[in-house]
Amino acid sequence: MKILSILSAVITLGSSLSLPVVMASCRSGQPGRQADSTVLTATQHSTAPESAAAQNDFAYRLSQPTAVYQLPEELREVSGIRFLQSDSLHIYAEQDEKGRLYQLAPGDKQANYVDFGKDGDYEDLVFLGGKAIFLRSDGDLFSIDLPASFTATPTKTVEVQHIHRLVPKGEYEGLYADTATSQLYMLCKQCAKEDHKKSTSVYRLDLNGGKWVRGASFQVDVTRISEMAYARQTKQKGKKKKHEPATINFKPSAICRNPATGEWYLLSSINKMLVVTGSDWQVKSVQPLPPGLYPQPEGMCFDKDGNLYISNEGQSPGGATLLKFTPVS
Repeated sequence: MKILSILSAVITLGSSLSLPVVMASCRSGQPGRQADSTVLTATQHSTAPESAAAQNDFAYRLSQPTAVYQLPEELREVSGIRFLQSDSLHIYAEQDEKGRLYQLAPGDKQANYVDFGKDGDYEDLVFLGGKAIFLRSDGDLFSIDLPASFTATPTKTVEVQHIHRLVPKGEYEGLYADTATSQLYMLCKQCAKEDHKKSTSVYRLDLNGGKWVRGASFQVDVTRISEMAYARQTKQKGKKKKHEPATINFKPSAICRNPATGEWYLLSSINKMLVVTGSDWQVKSVQPLPPGLYPQPEGMCFDKDGNLYISNEGQSPGGATLLKFTPVS
């Protein structure tokens, strides 16, 4: 597969991102604690402005984060992140090795947590109707009552509802909860009976009599993603198209919805891109992700103010990071 060219303006997590920020402690729940010195801001850097083609009227400058936070070591394998609408101080996370729900303020050196199950390959989490719901890579879901408190020490495992596979056999990494309709959307990363060079499926799960059932399914046109990525690449290089676009084997790792526009955001760590579709799942935009800033982007969410967050699993020798993006005014 032909590798997409990357934006020339690549941000590195170097000395230019060095200003500490003050955040609230997730242990005390009170503001005013000085954050760890490894917390970085990206308001000052030496990166050149993006070209007009690169900006493409997109709402976020993905090569210019507002802030970059170092995540605690226990979240080196971070896979899913979410905010509670009622809690603007903390972000909640899981990792793909332990059955734990973590709570922390961005910049905290240590995260509090609650154990919810056995170790496993957990890929995403959502909140819906007072529940925390976790996605395992095989498509199974695990639901618990939202904990009232979190601690920094091991806790007794809470009662868990295991929702056995409602979707076709495959690998799943993205889960989104629509709180207005009480529906879940599950994004397939690699399904056995799908050609991910042509399309990727999204499955909607509905509540029926208190039980989750599979509802409608939707297709994201990967051939359109390939075409748009190639068009963007050639435009940035200032070249005329001389051949057909390279075929992308699309393997997304996270899904969320922009609360301001209703657009779907599909993140792919393998393909190093963020794909934006309309509410009808038609592809509207393909945004490349500079690998220096996105070594392994696996988690994505919005806060109540419309800020976008993307998390990266830790890579040797670097740890996991959390990137914050404010909308372009």
